[in-house]
Amino acid sequence: MLLIMRKAFLIFLCVTIVLGMGMVFLHRQMQRIYGPGYNPDNSHDLQKLVIIAEASRPLCEALERFKNDRGNYPSSVIDLIPAYLQTKNAPDDFNTKDWAGWEYLRESTNSYQLFFQLDWDGGLWFEHLASGTNHWSWSTSDRVIDLTPKFQIR
Repeated sequence: MLLIMRKAFLIFLCVTIVLGMGMVFLHRQMQRIYGPGYNPDNSHDLQKLVIIAEASRPLCEALERFKNDRGNYPSSVIDLIPAYLQTKNAPDDFNTKDWAGWEYLRESTNSYQLFFQLDWDGGLWFEHLASGTNHWSWSTSDRVIDLTPKFQIR
């Protein structure tokens, strides 16, 4: 009887270890398929979002110089090149979206939005309003989080 209980315990332990390893493997595969995911309430993920936001600085500065010179924002990022924005200013891949992964959306002559797609369902938004204020947010299909206060603290 004692021998049977030892074998049963050993079998149970082996099955538990194999299932645990399978769950870890499945979890990693799902992260690869659906993207890393971001949670702005997590300080590590918030730091990642801050780094991505900082990468937009040359584009924002070029947009502001263009507006100061011409009185309105350009209709396309192409209008900024080469006088206001050089392709060498783009971090990593220039050909992605409008500029280094950022999609430029002109709202009016005095406002615009920038969008950076983070994963299949979420993105980072920057909105420069006509009033001159800036607004950062992170969104997915089911929620939007205002990052402006969190970015201002940093």
